[in-house]
Amino acid sequence: MAGDTTDILIFVEDPGAANSIVDLPGALANRGLKAATVVAGHARPYLAQLGGRFTEADDSEDAAALLDAHRPRLVLAGTSENPDTLGLKLIAEARRRGIGSVGFVDGPASAEYRFRGRGADPLGFAPDRLLVPEDLTRRRFLKLGLAADRVVDCGHPYYDRVRAEGRNLARIGQTAIRARVLPEAPAPAPGGQPVVAFLAEVSEGLIPSGFQRGNDYTLAGRGGSDKRTDIVLEEVLDALAAVQRRPYLVLRLHPKNRESEFSAYRREIDFVSQGGAAIETAFAADLVVGMTSILLFEAAIIGRAALSVVPRPIEAEWLTGVGLGVIPAVHTRKALRDILPDAVADPARIMGTPAEKVIQFGALDRMADFLAGLVAGGGRS
Repeated sequence: MAGDTTDILIFVEDPGAANSIVDLPGALANRGLKAATVVAGHARPYLAQLGGRFTEADDSEDAAALLDAHRPRLVLAGTSENPDTLGLKLIAEARRRGIGSVGFVDGPASAEYRFRGRGADPLGFAPDRLLVPEDLTRRRFLKLGLAADRVVDCGHPYYDRVRAEGRNLARIGQTAIRARVLPEAPAPAPGGQPVVAFLAEVSEGLIPSGFQRGNDYTLAGRGGSDKRTDIVLEEVLDALAAVQRRPYLVLRLHPKNRESEFSAYRREIDFVSQGGAAIETAFAADLVVGMTSILLFEAAIIGRAALSVVPRPIEAEWLTGVGLGVIPAVHTRKALRDILPDAVADPARIMGTPAEKVIQFGALDRMADFLAGLVAGGGRS
């Protein structure tokens, strides 16, 4: 553990939170600040893959001991789907000690559960300040009762990284990337077999009932599974079966998924993509279909056609790209079967507002400047 005082102690547990802070320690160092990143859960392999430097927290890590070890002037914690996450405990312990705390979220989904923990108050573990990626998310937390001066729209640092990575991939070219990450897929060619990537997600989360079939579901699937992802995948598979030119179908697993979860559909899927840079799989595809994964928005940022398919209308609000008009969303079988043939035949036809027009790029500097200002003001200014 650290021996010297740390300016900012950063904690993340989920991949979405890791996306937000991977480049932040370097930006803070450029401002003369020392940051220490502590990681748990699924963020460990994910942040390592992104090239982040961190210390691992074990399952029994104690918030008080962690603060004693680092003696931070400010705590920065990402949210997690784990209601018992160390991040919330760090915020609570920082509050008890008079240490400033900042939280950050990567999108508007499940706002009322981000700082609830095991209690009933959606703001029970809310930090002194909250960093959000856009106004959609900001309005969610204002509606929950956070004061306007406590919620800061600084953009999402990962979007800058995604845009830069997209430009790098474009220089290499789709043909080369596809040959590397989807070696059995057909090469890009006019009139050739299109490649569709379906983005899997876990069928659990902060709102367990929201990831299982409910009375408000407008998609039914095949009836054999009540899992959210299974239902949507079944609808997509059946809709693709009716498309005149059958695409090459790739199932891209979420970092929390296991391939065995989708064994029932393996014969209908051409390739299962797991590990490596997920954005490369999205770039290699012609069309990216998913639910509310941030990877769907990343695909749109790098110029790929993206389609959100959700099992009930309210879930379209979970994905920033839908709210900003970048990604179209459907929630009924008819709408899916109406849009999918055009999306497969000519993906560009379904593309919405270009991401460049609605995203606030340059977020890393805004986040680092804001945090530096808090530290200079004693951590709670």
